[in-house]
Amino acid sequence: MMHENEELAPLPGVWRTIAAGFDLTTKHLWLLILPVFLDAFLWLGPRLSSRPIWEQMVSMLPPDPALESYMAQFMELAPRTNLFTSLSVPFIGIPVYMIGATPEATPLPVSVIEIADPMIWIAMFLLFSMIGVLLTAVYFTLISQTIRIEENRPTLALTEFIRRVASTWIKLLGLGIILFIFSLIILIPFMIVAFVVALLSQFLAMMVLLISFVLILWLLIFTYFVPHNLSLLGHPLPIAIMSSVQLMRTYLSPTLGLLIIILIIRNFLSSLLLLADNGSWLTGANILGHAFIMTSLTTAAFLFFRDHYVAMAKQNSIYASNQNDNK
Repeated sequence: MMHENEELAPLPGVWRTIAAGFDLTTKHLWLLILPVFLDAFLWLGPRLSSRPIWEQMVSMLPPDPALESYMAQFMELAPRTNLFTSLSVPFIGIPVYMIGATPEATPLPVSVIEIADPMIWIAMFLLFSMIGVLLTAVYFTLISQTIRIEENRPTLALTEFIRRVASTWIKLLGLGIILFIFSLIILIPFMIVAFVVALLSQFLAMMVLLISFVLILWLLIFTYFVPHNLSLLGHPLPIAIMSSVQLMRTYLSPTLGLLIIILIIRNFLSSLLLLADNGSWLTGANILGHAFIMTSLTTAAFLFFRDHYVAMAKQNSIYASNQNDNK
């Protein structure tokens, strides 16, 4: 029977968890296949440009000399937009190097297909985003398989693996809808307040909007571990959401430390690789390095979730046991 003075094993620190993520990825380099292939497609594959749509939008704006320089810079980037990058979903998608504006110089000529109809653009964006969520479900489930291997647990059979991927995909789509609805619930009232406050002060109006964005950011942070739960444990979506929120509340400090470190490494890595990118075949080496580092960080997040989820479950078990002892 567990008692209050029973101590739990100390949890590994953030840096130790990150090191374990790199170690696990090194043992299973096949985890890089999906991010490398997706990046290679975004690099040398056909591109879907939305330049005509942006030109139409800019032409509809009233002339403003103060915005001319910004509009000129914006239109310079417009030809480099690639709708296929929506295959990497923000926050949870497969980490890719070719996100944002695609490089101008490539070792091979690439075809560019321009989309002029906004409705077609929206439909294709939604389609590619759904495919991107499916790729994320496959990627996360593969990482979950490697953790099972390291724990000497039986891996999922092929049919069970497909079921887990399909289930995770549907639940992630549901999570996206829930987050979108809650973001609107937060944003719309603040936008109304900001509109009223703007009559008095533009600065205060921006502060009101900033508060709404901070609240949405916290919403994303508290649901950060939902995908990890779905692919590793296969829990129903409501339970995965509650578990993620509870884990964040219990281990807020180390979790924020992990997320900040991942964010810093990702941004520093992207900036460094972009400086070294000269449009030659060496970009392939950048893609491989980016895939290895980002997959290692993703794996580290899985290990962090597993360790802290188990510790949280043990704490809850100890608490329940003590409550029964006190009856």
